[in-house]
Order: sequence, then C-alpha cells, then structure tokens
Amino acid sequence: MANSSGAHGSVTLTGKWTPAMCQNLNKLKNVWASWIFSIDIDDDFAPSLLSQGFCGIGRWSFHANLESLDECIREEYERKPFLAATYQALTRAMEQHASKIEFVYADEESGNHFISTDAVTFAAKEGHLIIEQSIEIPHEYTWERYLALDFGGEEQFAELMDDLLDLISTEMNQRDAIRSRVEEWAKEHTLPHACADLMGKEKTEKFRAAYSAQLTTEKKPTWKYIDAKIKQKKLDERISKLQSEIDRLKAEKEPYDLLVAEYKAIEQDHNA
Repeated sequence: MANSSGAHGSVTLTGKWTPAMCQNLNKLKNVWASWIFSIDIDDDFAPSLLSQGFCGIGRWSFHANLESLDECIREEYERKPFLAATYQALTRAMEQHASKIEFVYADEESGNHFISTDAVTFAAKEGHLIIEQSIEIPHEYTWERYLALDFGGEEQFAELMDDLLDLISTEMNQRDAIRSRVEEWAKEHTLPHACADLMGKEKTEKFRAAYSAQLTTEKKPTWKYIDAKIKQKKLDERISKLQSEIDRLKAEKEPYDLLVAEYKAIEQDHNA
C-alpha cells in the first residue's frame, strides 16, 4: 500500500457560483469524504459561503490525489449512478461561468520525509475538472516546519524535549534555563515522529557532542576584553599602593597634596 500523507488547508470557490452549482459540488464533496484517500471539507458551500477548511489523506502525496481527481470521480459512476449527471452539470456550469476551485494546503508524509505547501486551481473543460495551475513548494523536513505549519505534534515534541533534557541533566541541572536552546537544536536536527531514535547510544553521543558545541553558555574572551582586564588590574594596583601611601602620610601628619592629586588623576583614568 502506498504511504499516506496528511494535508490540511482551505478550498475556495472563485468566479460565479449559483445555488445549483454549490449543491452539485456539495454532493461531490460528500463522495470525496468517503474515499480511502479522502478529501474531508468542513461544511457545505453556498453562494454566501465560498471558502471552507479541509483535511485530506494523500496517496503518496495529496497532490497526487488532486492530479487523479477527475479519473477517480468517473470511477464512481457505476457505484453511484447519480454522480454522472451531478458531475456533468457542475462542470458544464463551471465552464460557462469561468468558475474555479482552489485548494491551498500544507502536506506532510513521514515515510519519505517531506513537507510541502501547495496551491492547486481547478477549472472545467469539456466535462472534466482539470488542473489549470499548480504550485508546489517543498520544505525541509524538520520539527520547526512541522510545528509552524500546524500539523500538530506539540505533545510529541514535548516528550522529545523531556528525553533530550534527561540525557544532559547530569551535566546541567538547570533544565529550564537551557530548555529554549535545546528546543532550537531539536527543531533543527531531529525529524518529526522520531522521538525514540535519539535514545540509542550513537544518537545520544551525537546529541551530547552537538550540545557541547552549539549550546554551551560559556563565551571565549576576546583579546580586547583581556587587554582591558589587564589595564584595570594595573590601575587597581596603583590606586591601592597610592592609597596606602596617603594613609601613611596622613597618620604622620606630613604634606600629601601631590599624592592626592596623582591619586585623583589615576582614579579618573580608571573610571573613564
């Protein structure tokens, strides 16, 4: 059996749509919902309601379903005798009014590791629904794209996060402090649906190595920073030495104005 993809998005009717056309499309969509590789549209269409959400199951991909939509409808004629007249009436009216059906959706298939966002527009020609325009945009198969495109999986990703934090909890106890950085790593380097894959020894070591390389909170000091620290230390030592000398002269009641002036000059330099 072919791998199944999961799609969700919207179906929008453009151009002129009469009540009769909407009724015929609603009969058609009820047939689509009954298929194994289904197109399940949220609600009925009407001239005042020309856009609906939908979810679908793709055969390899949802785009493959749409490419064979006309063929699949015609294969239903024997089992559903009413369908031929309904389909013919719909396509005839769509061609007459230049009406279109637009699918815009995100599609995901875990077996082949693909995510895409697609837009497919159907027109009618000589009794057939044909694809007039098609746009497919593939995306990298990562948790980041998976979550951003609303495929769900939030609970599964939370479980993955717990697994990852458990792996490094002996090294860093402040889990909350590092969670955001581990999330960034997980979204970039792990696949959706693959929580258990990280629990083996090889995957564990790869994660720990990546964590050390990419998520460390330590920063190597720059030469500029080191130089400033050295200068500050030297100034601190001079100030401390002068302060001791001033304290000695004051105790002995000797003039110390020049030392005070030098002290203030060094302190200004220190604070600059």
